[in-house]
Amino acid sequence: MSKNTKIIAVVIAVLAVVLFFKIYFLSSGLPGKEAISEQIQTYQDISQIKNLIAQNYEQLREIQKTVFYILVLSIVNIGITGYFLLRRRTARKNKNSQQ
Repeated sequence: MSKNTKIIAVVIAVLAVVLFFKIYFLSSGLPGKEAISEQIQTYQDISQIKNLIAQNYEQLREIQKTVFYILVLSIVNIGITGYFLLRRRTARKNKNSQQ
């Protein structure tokens, strides 16, 4: 082999190795600067969403407590109203039966 042929073979080999590593790293998903910044932004977005979910969960708990109290008060109100209506009805029946 002549000297020029050896140089060309070395240059082709180096280019092949460089091309191989570029393809390998690009296909393996080695993150570039943009990909890293996108990942950081994604993590920040996920963190914000997590915080919002926690706040909404707390608000949901407060709403559930309020609805439960309203339900209990409604049942008590219906019970008291029913008691007085029944008492009034029996008083009328007793009054009618005495006459």
